[in-house]
Amino acid sequence: MTSQSLSGILVALITPFTDGGHAVDEARLQSHIEHMITAGVHGLVPGGTTGEFTAMTLSERKHLLELCIKHARNRVPVVAGIGALSTKDCLDLATHAAHAGAAAVMVVPPFYDPVVIDQLRELLSEISSASKLPIMYYNIPSASGISLSPIELASLCE
Repeated sequence: MTSQSLSGILVALITPFTDGGHAVDEARLQSHIEHMITAGVHGLVPGGTTGEFTAMTLSERKHLLELCIKHARNRVPVVAGIGALSTKDCLDLATHAAHAGAAAVMVVPPFYDPVVIDQLRELLSEISSASKLPIMYYNIPSASGISLSPIELASLCE
């Protein structure tokens, strides 16, 4: 994918499942993506909290991203939600996002065992090295257990 602007309204997508709840429903997902793009959003963000990522396996999350990229058809950028409890899983999802054609990754800090800012910087550095993609930081202190000041947030890009 060529570089796309990450500005405007980037919508956190829901993840529609089949009626039995055993798989992502591709037809419903495509319909949802078409509706969002027609409504004028500037980007799609699958795999975040709204998309139920904590209830999905890594393979389901990868498949979801691939479907979103396929159905976005380069009309808007797709930012892959890669939040996970382990660095290994974050790196796996980040590398997959890069290979699948995501425009960027969205990272929420590990959300069960809170990290300190130095650990967060190290995680973001590893993700950046592995994926070579821009990183969008998902600042949600109530879930991640880490509350950053504006200066600390700005320092994450170093």
